[in-house]
Amino acid sequence: MKRILIPALSVMLAAISFISCGKNENSSSPVADSSSAIDVETVLTSEADYEFEANESGVTLTKYIGTVENPEIPSTIGGKSVTKIGDFCFDGVPVYAVKIPDTVTELGVGAFTNCYILAQVDLSQNLEIISEGAFACCDMLSDITLPQTLTQIGPYAFFECWGLNNVEIPESVSVIGEYAFYDCTSLTSISIPQNAKELGIGIFSQCTALESAYIKAEITEIPQGMFYECENLGVVEYPQSVTSIGMYAFIRCKALTEFTFDENFEHIGEGAFFGCENLKSFTILGSSTQIDAEAIGYTENENAESILIEGVTVSCSANSTAADYCAENGITLAD
Repeated sequence: MKRILIPALSVMLAAISFISCGKNENSSSPVADSSSAIDVETVLTSEADYEFEANESGVTLTKYIGTVENPEIPSTIGGKSVTKIGDFCFDGVPVYAVKIPDTVTELGVGAFTNCYILAQVDLSQNLEIISEGAFACCDMLSDITLPQTLTQIGPYAFFECWGLNNVEIPESVSVIGEYAFYDCTSLTSISIPQNAKELGIGIFSQCTALESAYIKAEITEIPQGMFYECENLGVVEYPQSVTSIGMYAFIRCKALTEFTFDENFEHIGEGAFFGCENLKSFTILGSSTQIDAEAIGYTENENAESILIEGVTVSCSANSTAADYCAENGITLAD
């Protein structure tokens, strides 16, 4: 027996510096608690409700100082277009519905972070960038319509949005940052569009309700920790352009039952399928696929020591690196 060498998730998330979800588990909101009250009419606010500053294209709102709990943000302030909701503008503010004007093209870092009762957001139809942590820790946000102009979803953008159960990523999105949907525990299905070129690590890690994932993007690697501990993930579709799976990509995805690697597959990273206890059938068609330590066939016991999954088999060529891996690790080759 050897102790598993997989890092704790806290280590993987060490880069998070500004997100602190100080959620009050006993807090409640009449709007947030009522599914029939999600469609709320917003109230137009005024210049006096904001601190702001000029930018190259108009005005950036830097701080919401109003008292309206369902604000409609004005499209102009001081005769200039409101083009950006600035960094931490609504951080921790008790708003439950927000309407963002179509003049806005960017949401800044942490723009709505810690808005725990925010249940409804009407985004600008010209929005291009959702920056880092923009909606982090928005517990009550159950669904959001992303506009067809959106190009970037920043790191931790929807971090711990526990209520988020429906999100359609538009074809216009080319970048999805690391841990963008981390711990979105109500999300059940996701589709990554074809135009997505840059995917960060751990995007859907700990999305425990996620059942299906459809990767349409012409990427070459499924990134590190992408589906970390998505325990209900049973359906994964990805394009033939994928030739590598990053380490810990599917760790503890216990609903997976079989996986096939095409002939063009080059690399399966360390611990990629560790703890996938119902994944007992692998087909590896390539003769030279590199398989790193504990990538397939392993789980852990009660002492956090790595052990082979009982009954796991691999179908592969007898003269292949996959066969060598099986021989070295005591894994049975399928007939």
